[in-house]
Amino acid sequence: MNFPINLAFLVISFAYSIILLFFFFGKRRIKTNENRIFGVLLILNICSIIMEALCVMTGLLIEEVNLVTLIINRAFLIIFTLNMSFIALYVTNLVELSDGISISTKKKLQKYLKIIIFLIAFVSCVLVCFLDIEFYKQDGRMYSYGPAVNLLFGIIFFTLTLCIVYLLVTSRSSAANRKRNIPVFVFLLGFLICMVIQKKYPHITLANSVFTIINLLIYHSIENPMFNELAMAKNVATEANSAKKDFLSSMSHEIRTPLNAIVGLSQLIREEKDSGELIKDTDEIFIASHNLLDIINSILDANSISTNEIEIDNTDYDLRKELDNLTHIIDVMLINKNIEFNTNYSNDLPVILNGDISKLKRVLNNILTNAVKYTNEGSITFTVNSVNKGNNCSLIFEIKDTGRGMSEEQKAKLFEQFYRREEDKDSNISGVGLGLSITKYFVDIMNGSIDVETELNVGTTIKIEIPQKIIKLNNEENIETL
Repeated sequence: MNFPINLAFLVISFAYSIILLFFFFGKRRIKTNENRIFGVLLILNICSIIMEALCVMTGLLIEEVNLVTLIINRAFLIIFTLNMSFIALYVTNLVELSDGISISTKKKLQKYLKIIIFLIAFVSCVLVCFLDIEFYKQDGRMYSYGPAVNLLFGIIFFTLTLCIVYLLVTSRSSAANRKRNIPVFVFLLGFLICMVIQKKYPHITLANSVFTIINLLIYHSIENPMFNELAMAKNVATEANSAKKDFLSSMSHEIRTPLNAIVGLSQLIREEKDSGELIKDTDEIFIASHNLLDIINSILDANSISTNEIEIDNTDYDLRKELDNLTHIIDVMLINKNIEFNTNYSNDLPVILNGDISKLKRVLNNILTNAVKYTNEGSITFTVNSVNKGNNCSLIFEIKDTGRGMSEEQKAKLFEQFYRREEDKDSNISGVGLGLSITKYFVDIMNGSIDVETELNVGTTIKIEIPQKIIKLNNEENIETL
């Protein structure tokens, strides 16, 4: 009678799992990690139910254990192992939504736990294929035991331990997240009950029924908009708070550095008698002041961008005069570096242009300053060309350096806010990671383009193209009057 009862549980579980599968995959949804893991859990649960049913049927219909029985049981153990592994992955994913754990700690925990889970799953699946399986059959009852089955109990014990640790760590989490933890609690309780029952009645397995109940609970937590919205709002608030702390911490360090330099050098100037040293100190003050101004401008620009207060302010300006002022700043910044700074200006450059010179200078200053920061030897070449057409032109700026360059991964993040290389965070290279994101924004609102070519440990070339209106070409009359 026990096997028909087993089959009855499996049939009910199979029916519920098929219904869940239909409802879940029948809807379009955002592809989150939670959704992906749940989709795999549904498929694995159905496969596990089918394989367990086949195990039961072979026990009923086949008198002697044969190769078919062995293959079916090994397949069931492998699928069961994968099912357990993805339950562990689901619990690991919940760490992302938990309270009381910092974002950096969450990321580290998730990274290491995922590696451990994947390794255990892979090794276990391979071992199940080779370890011995023994069968007990009497009075129409059959169950398996041996090293392969014992390995499965070890995986169950690992997953249960993970659940216990997770529930203990998140015991003070928010109400919404405590409800999300219900499937984990049911899994823990359900499998403890299953293990007690199977200890007394080895031929009765209710594990797949527990998996089905857990999947049902997970589905309702995924589909519940209150849980999703609360969790998303909490994540946004937590990340914003963390970003604010990181930003204030970075600002405190970055602003103090040039301020301390200005104060210290000003004190030296008051006591300095050597005119050569005096000029050197004033140059250092100039650099520190420029760095401080750059940081403050970046903060103000970022705030204006976030509140949509940035506007284009077009005025007439003398291009060569502005370029000379800009390159003078770069020359001073290079006084302590053995770097060759070359400038190449096309003869076709107009004399007077109309455009937002303030933003254009900010763009060029950010790129050139970065070239100085990340180049320790070799050269920096600043080339300016102009493609003139009627009373309009396209200014083409190219900044080429022989500095550190970037990897493809670093290049992809180049224009993100607050992005700084890991190796720069504890170095003497100043900056808060705002300059290039602001540069990209300014180029875009001026209807320009920016292109980056880079190679790690070789150098970087940045090409910027900005359209401007020509007011005066060389020593000719104003274009508008021609």
